[in-house]
Amino acid sequence: LVIVDEASMIDLPLMAKLLEALPETCRLMLVGDRHQLASVEPGNVFGDLCDAARQKKLGDCLAVLTESRRFPADSAIGRVSAAIRDGDPNAWDLLLANRDGILSVAESREALRAEGALDRWIDTHYRAFLETRTPDEALARAGQCRILCALRKGPLGIHQINRRVEQRLFKARKRLAGGFYDHQLVMVTVNTPALDLDNGDVGVVLETKSYGNTPPRLRAWFPGRDGTPRSIPVNLLPDHETAFARTIHKSQGSEFPYLAIVL
Repeated sequence: LVIVDEASMIDLPLMAKLLEALPETCRLMLVGDRHQLASVEPGNVFGDLCDAARQKKLGDCLAVLTESRRFPADSAIGRVSAAIRDGDPNAWDLLLANRDGILSVAESREALRAEGALDRWIDTHYRAFLETRTPDEALARAGQCRILCALRKGPLGIHQINRRVEQRLFKARKRLAGGFYDHQLVMVTVNTPALDLDNGDVGVVLETKSYGNTPPRLRAWFPGRDGTPRSIPVNLLPDHETAFARTIHKSQGSEFPYLAIVL
């Protein structure tokens, strides 16, 4: 039995190679969400297979999970998600009509306006992160909130929004070795087995005390496999980026109690 997760990302050439590699006696289980974006390369294999299974062209081999464990179907997010999935052109109006106290909406220009909605959100959620002193506290607090962007570049992309967070929170703080600074949130962007770091791992840079005439040192702390934070010197960090804001794509599968989404 071979089980493939995130099957919506399988392109046509990859699926062909997978099927060629499997013996005839092997079963194949594909798990995924057909409503997600199709694969980057040619083909919409998972969606096509689901369509064929619905029409009973592949026998009785389709199981559909319909209950979300992340939010109730009748919540504002649940209703809007269903509308977007079904191609309802009134999805945005539905969002505005079903705000339930958990969800609030501001004009996108508020993300760029000084002292606007985004600045207030940064103050509310990230300043508590700045007050942490230990790796345990910093990592736990960092996991409480995040800004998600649809784009990487442009005035509403992650690069610009990360700079906005830095200007808001760290204006008076000097950058130290390699441009790093105390309480910087970083995300690794490449698998690095030698350091036991994977693409998408998020850590916190913290400053250690200086002794005598030695300058303060910076280390990046990441959650350990056993739950105990572990650190590496910042000069050993693999490819990475600042992560106060990250793309919606990079956040797939994450769960944060507090989110700001810049569309």
